Amino acid sequence: ENLTIIHGDLLEERWYWDEGYALVGNIPYNISGLIIRRLTQLQIVPTCAIFLMQKEVAERIVYTDDSMSLPGLSVALWGTSELLLNVPPTCFIPAPAVHSALIKIVPKPDMLPLQKREEIIACAKPFFQAKRKQIAHTLKSVHNLSAEQIESVTTQANISPTSRPENLSAENWTALCDILRTCPAAS
Repeated sequence: ENLTIIHGDLLEERWYWDEGYALVGNIPYNISGLIIRRLTQLQIVPTCAIFLMQKEVAERIVYTDDSMSLPGLSVALWGTSELLLNVPPTCFIPAPAVHSALIKIVPKPDMLPLQKREEIIACAKPFFQAKRKQIAHTLKSVHNLSAEQIESVTTQANISPTSRPENLSAENWTALCDILRTCPAAS
């Protein structure tokens, strides 16, 4: 009686209830990113989400040092993530061409409001679109900051201008985006 199985299209079903719930599923690999974004935008959050997904996607979501991604940032701003289990293709019939992983995502009780999290994601997006570039490059090309402004912004955010987007934590991104919101562009 504590389990409700919903057979339907994940993109059309409602994702929340008014009381405690968890989301558990073997999610379609081709829409994993969309599912993760929808999870992190829920107003009434689940107690946790446990998903079986493509291993490469799971590794981008579960943040470790120097491995941040835009979906990983979205999750890190919302909660904590943990890789629970690697699942080889031989566990499926027929065996897929990819490896899978089981991850657990738990919301933070003190997460930032949705609007603030969305502002940080929007701020970080251009940096991840140029993820091979150093932070200073995107600050100059997208934000039109001078060398002096770049030095000031990165110092205030406690990051190196030579860092790349994957090197920054959710806390670094929050600080950087807060500073950029108030920083006038170079003339």
